[in-house]
Amino acid sequence: MSERRAVDYLDDMQRAASDALLFVGGMDGEAFSGDKLIFKAVAFCHFTIGMAASRLLVTYPAFATEHPDLPWTKI
Repeated sequence: MSERRAVDYLDDMQRAASDALLFVGGMDGEAFSGDKLIFKAVAFCHFTIGMAASRLLVTYPAFATEHPDLPWTKI
């Protein structure tokens, strides 16, 4: 298996963010917090984003330096 490129990790992050938005589309906060399945699906999307960001920075440490506008430690 070949090493993943930086863009692959970014794609993972983008897909997970898009999925999370799709899952909560049209929901208010009360409906979201009351729907265990949607809540857990969005939590998994957040986990996916965090893991992809972490792996991106471990594999390509210069990427954060090249993109200081992004809050890497908060991701």
